[in-house]
Order: sequence, then structure tokens, then C-alpha cells
Amino acid sequence: MDASLFPLKFCLMELKKFVNIIVLALLLLILITVSVFLFRDWRASQRPEEAKEISAEVDNSVDGEEKKKDQPLLMVYDTLPDNDKDSDGLTDEEEQKLGTDKEKADTDNDNLSDKIEVEQTKTDPTKADTDGDGYGDGLEIFYGHDPLK
Repeated sequence: MDASLFPLKFCLMELKKFVNIIVLALLLLILITVSVFLFRDWRASQRPEEAKEISAEVDNSVDGEEKKKDQPLLMVYDTLPDNDKDSDGLTDEEEQKLGTDKEKADTDNDNLSDKIEVEQTKTDPTKADTDGDGYGDGLEIFYGHDPLK
């Protein structure tokens, strides 16, 4: 073996090891990514198939004739009480009784206003995840799941 080629062969062997390490790292990264997506799909499949649809019973009186029909959640209120600092539809006194923040329309930051949680969804306006399953109330309603189960 020619002694002058030894450093070149040594460099090629080291390069080959380096390439093998990079390939293994990429394969490991792909495996982890696929595993995460499979786990998320599996976790979603563990949720109840027939999620209870949540809607609110609202009184729509017209000319004294009372009509009731289902309305979608997250309704817009035409009038707000005068003593409602956060404009969520609950008076400051109601917020104090409920333990909610009268300065924030959504005390628990779950994307449902305090009034909607109290009057429509019956969820806890001070807890972002009323049923404690790891999914916020607003997210569960958005995806058609029951935030109380």
C-alpha cells in the first residue's frame, strides 16, 4: 500500500461515516415526525364519534307571538347593559357573583365570552377546560364536541 494514499483513504472513510450519521439522523427525524402525526390521528379517533351538538334555545318574540328555535352559538347581542365594562353581555355585578374578570370579556381565554359560557354552553367561565380533558372549551365547540364531557 502506498503511504501517500493513506491520508486520502482515511479522509474518505471519515466522510463515509459522516454521511452515514447524517442519513441516520434524517431517518430518525422522519420516523419521529410520522409517529407524532399517527399519534395525533389516533388521539383524535379516541374522541366520541357522535359529539353532542350544542345549541341555545333563544326566545325570538315577534309582535307578542312567541317563537322558539335553535340558534347557533356565539350570537351577537344587539344591546349591552350600561354597567358592563368588558362588553361581554354580563353586568359587572353578575361578573362579581360569578368570579369572572369584569375587565375581560373572556376571563379564561378559551375563545368563548363569559356570557356565552354562562347562558349558552353552561361551561365554567373561569376554567378554559371545564371538563379537564386537555382541550379548551372553545376548541371543543369549534370541532363539534361537548365541552362538558
